[in-house]
Amino acid sequence: MTHRYLQPVTVTLTAGRLTAFSWRGVHYAVAEVLASWHLRDRWWEPASGEGGAHASDRQYSRVRTADHQVFDLYVERGNGQWILDSVYD
Repeated sequence: MTHRYLQPVTVTLTAGRLTAFSWRGVHYAVAEVLASWHLRDRWWEPASGEGGAHASDRQYSRVRTADHQVFDLYVERGNGQWILDSVYD
């Protein structure tokens, strides 16, 4: 089961790789990147969006932390903001 949070996180990149992140005051060391993928949706819409919708261009990473938790995080390529998308139970 997953829980979606969609909350900003602070990440640490080492040589371009995601190595750690902080969320809700807790620091998590990334032990392994399990998967990564690129999502670009609503590409046909202008950047400002129509009717409240907006285009996104995101790079996702599914990571396993040193304490064996699994998280999906993404960076929004337009503004560089990292977001914690989901946590797996």
